[in-house]
Amino acid sequence: LRPVAISLAPGDLLVQYSDGLLEAARADGAHFGTCGVYGAMLGRADLPLAELVEGVAADVRAWAGGVPGDDLTVLALM
Repeated sequence: LRPVAISLAPGDLLVQYSDGLLEAARADGAHFGTCGVYGAMLGRADLPLAELVEGVAADVRAWAGGVPGDDLTVLALM
């Protein structure tokens, strides 16, 4: 581990998430994946952060048909 500093400009959005989002699977085994996560986030980039986080989690739960088998952790900063 090493510290990293970044600067956010007005309007920038930083989102971190756990692998549980990527690995959430449907009954047929298809994972939500990077494209699913990016699509869920980009579609909500203009919303308040709480709505973005809740919306992404709702999309993952819907994909997985309920409660995914792993954690759903999403952190959004503006």
